Amino acid sequence: MRRKSTCLLTATLITGFCAVLFLRSAFAQGGGRIIARSQIRNTGTSDTPNTVNPIGSLTLTESGGKEVFTLRVKNMFLTDLSIYMGLTNFFDGTNTPVVVIAPLPRGNIKLGSWSRTLTGTGGAPIEFQLQGIADLTDLSDVFRIDIGNPGVTNIVGGTNFITCTVTPTNGIVITVCTTNVIGGATNIFVNSFAWAPVPPLVANPAVFSFHKSFTMQQPNPSIDTQAHGNVRLSYNGTSGRSKLDISLNGLLPGQHYMLGLSDGGSNFIANTFSLSAGGSKGQGVVAHLHLDTAVGDPLPLQSPSTADLTGRVFSVRDGTGFIYLFGSVP
Repeated sequence: MRRKSTCLLTATLITGFCAVLFLRSAFAQGGGRIIARSQIRNTGTSDTPNTVNPIGSLTLTESGGKEVFTLRVKNMFLTDLSIYMGLTNFFDGTNTPVVVIAPLPRGNIKLGSWSRTLTGTGGAPIEFQLQGIADLTDLSDVFRIDIGNPGVTNIVGGTNFITCTVTPTNGIVITVCTTNVIGGATNIFVNSFAWAPVPPLVANPAVFSFHKSFTMQQPNPSIDTQAHGNVRLSYNGTSGRSKLDISLNGLLPGQHYMLGLSDGGSNFIANTFSLSAGGSKGQGVVAHLHLDTAVGDPLPLQSPSTADLTGRVFSVRDGTGFIYLFGSVP
């Protein structure tokens, strides 16, 4: 009996050891794959038809020592587009610099489609390593990806050539550009037409998915006792899709309504509402705001995702600044 138990124990140990070896081998061959996906959205910097709501996706993967960066976008009827790395995790116009990563090839003129895949082995693609990014995970929640083309310099009359020196310092990439104007230095202006945040690379991005909603409240005293509204926010971690829906009813006619959002103790006007008359006499004005990154809509304050809006106070204001409704995610 003892001999039989010893044999069983030996078999169990051998089986367990083989299982460990199998798992380690699977991890080394790609079992440890991590991924991040987000969606391209409009920067809102231009009202021309050529740059309205580009649609696309950004995908980053690391698996078995291989790191892949893939960017796809359509509805961009432009030229000279390139991939840039912005030095914040949200788009903030001209407040932070960008560094160029690689040109973006056009695939279809009629669809305005563009795509590029960059691959690295044992680290980030070389295009990113040249900018101080050792692994694609270094981009997560720190930097963003912009799509744009060259603008103009602040040198009157322009310049013939530009030399840029990139210096990574404490995780921040500093770019200094010098022109052929003797002793001249300039900041290079880039037209950013679209951008995408970089969420964390994880084994299962679906863990970040959520659906939240809340009913807005009237201030005391109320400016409009008939006003009421609902806010719905959602995020799909698998696709990187964010949606924001705000529905308002019973608003006073003749006013221009805007969405206010708190940000670090300050309140900013983020978006305006689409208005329509009420369904019956005396019902007031109906207003809507529908934003969906799947169709290239930017979120309020160019936030990376709706998760970044959950800690803020939403308010409905008119052109004078009166607050009709307010609320936040519970």
